[in-house]
Amino acid sequence: MPGVSMGANAYPPAAAVPSDVPAASGATGTLAAPRPAARHLTTPVEGAAPQGILIDEQQMTIPPDLRPVEGATIIARVGGSVVLEREVLAFVNSVLAENRDRIPPEQLEEVRLQLIRQRLKPLIETKMVVEDVRRQLPEENLKSLEETLSGEFEKKEVKRMLKRMKVQTRPELEARLAEMGSSLEREKQAFIERTIAQSWIRQQLQIDSDVTHDEMLKRYHENIDRFRYPAKARWQELMVRFDEFDTKADAYRAIAEMGNRVMAGEPFEDVARRFSQGATAEEGGVWDWTSKGSLVSDVLDEALFTLPVGRLSRILETDEGFHIIRVIERREAGVVPFVEAQVELRDEIRKERFKQATERYLKELRERIPVWTIFDDEDDNSEDSDAGNAHDANGAARTSGS
Repeated sequence: MPGVSMGANAYPPAAAVPSDVPAASGATGTLAAPRPAARHLTTPVEGAAPQGILIDEQQMTIPPDLRPVEGATIIARVGGSVVLEREVLAFVNSVLAENRDRIPPEQLEEVRLQLIRQRLKPLIETKMVVEDVRRQLPEENLKSLEETLSGEFEKKEVKRMLKRMKVQTRPELEARLAEMGSSLEREKQAFIERTIAQSWIRQQLQIDSDVTHDEMLKRYHENIDRFRYPAKARWQELMVRFDEFDTKADAYRAIAEMGNRVMAGEPFEDVARRFSQGATAEEGGVWDWTSKGSLVSDVLDEALFTLPVGRLSRILETDEGFHIIRVIERREAGVVPFVEAQVELRDEIRKERFKQATERYLKELRERIPVWTIFDDEDDNSEDSDAGNAHDANGAARTSGS
């Protein structure tokens, strides 16, 4: 049993271990199948080439008929501003490139349109805020702000982009952005608009930043399960794999020899590095904090949370091989005290208030600033279809009732 104290020759020979037990085998996993195809919608523009995916940072080769287009199609209008397809191409193309092996060709257009819709929502919100700024801020003030942010972009953002794109020079960065369907000028304009919008929202929103003790305590008790934590332990392991030995008896002799070396005074870490076949052998057999119930092997999990700290286990058998473990440190299950959770709770409540206030502000902007997107007709048709189905269902119910 785990936890039994052993003498200097603690691990006996393998005389009683059968030699005809086959080695354990591993398992493999598979990727989830792609979702089924849905509707097909196109947004053609006169003279445009086929829409396509983008070469990513690893310079993936793509077929000529899937290369990016210029993106001159208007996909949304926000007040007096327009959103061109090129403003979302970098995001859309990069996602398509990263997932091109998982997207069947017949679903490519559908996925592309879903990505455009996904990217369009925050872009429209940003442009609505910028429209509000233009209506309220004097033109000379706005121009000065844009010039300041342009300098900030050149000073800091370009350096970040060079590092992120893994290129050394500005021309290389321009070339990489062109492959993504974007440009340095477009990225700068997007940066300026995002920064203006974020700053303006913070100025416009009147948010009470004071969070009371009662508010935090109420949130703490309502979400107490979030603050529970399981027992966990740091531990060391010596291991031999069945598939590395001709017989199970040979594997047993090898693990017993390792255990006896440690019992004789050799450092556990040295024995693990020299002889163990475990996943952390090179790190001295050390495993970081492991939660109770997280191990595949119930045998190891039980030993890990019953064995006295610092004591070597008996030889344990799993499907993969033989093990000897030692617990370095263990923490019992418990609940994070309220006093330790207060900082997290306060920040969470403040962020929630900010989100709610932002949503109210954006709702007010939608009522004042006209917005149109290429998906509006589709959404209207969907609503009409739902209404028609409801009407037919009501009519059928009345007929049945009569």
